[in-house]
Amino acid sequence: MQAGCTSNLISPLKRQISFGSLSSVLSDRAGFPLFFRTVAPDSSHNAARVAFLRRYRWDTVATLHEDDELYALAINELLTQLESAHIAVSSSESVTRNDFLEQIQELKNTDSRIIIGSFSRHMARKIFCEVYKQGMYGADFQWIVQGGLGEWWLDPSGTDCLAGQLRAAAENIITVAAYTGSLPNRASVSGLVRTRCVGDRLCLGPPRRRSRVRSRLRQSHFD
Repeated sequence: MQAGCTSNLISPLKRQISFGSLSSVLSDRAGFPLFFRTVAPDSSHNAARVAFLRRYRWDTVATLHEDDELYALAINELLTQLESAHIAVSSSESVTRNDFLEQIQELKNTDSRIIIGSFSRHMARKIFCEVYKQGMYGADFQWIVQGGLGEWWLDPSGTDCLAGQLRAAAENIITVAAYTGSLPNRASVSGLVRTRCVGDRLCLGPPRRRSRVRSRLRQSHFD
């Protein structure tokens, strides 16, 4: 609840804008009516996860998440969507940095082959080191994990695995993250093309409007 507690410490009359807060708890408009962000929470990717599973007709999955609200809330929402999509959940496990071996063993005991994970990069190293030891990787397994964590599989620090072993366990994972690259140069649903939008400054609106926006931001202490 760190993100929520931090937000509550700020005066309720102050608008809050974040470019990096991914916690789903901050999407609660009743609790955080003046909080806005420029990045989508991890839970916003759940519809894509479900669509991906249905695309490949995977009707049974397992979940593994770190015991932290940043990861737990997104997975809890995903479980609801999986149920609505008639996708069975063979096992749903929660782990901490010092308690994860039994949970991974449980995934193996339930013969879970499609596993959706949500955890930090430090936890990812520990988990996939154990995944390597248990042989839960390769063509018979598909891990779908949270992206945007950097290339954690290149650094085995904090584990007793070799770098090559960690890379082997993570070789075929699928990561899910917000798209941050440039849009292709073709017409979008608005009818605009990216190069024209940028060149003509159409995306930013007329100069007078931009000036009003900057003025309001300064008045609200966002400048």
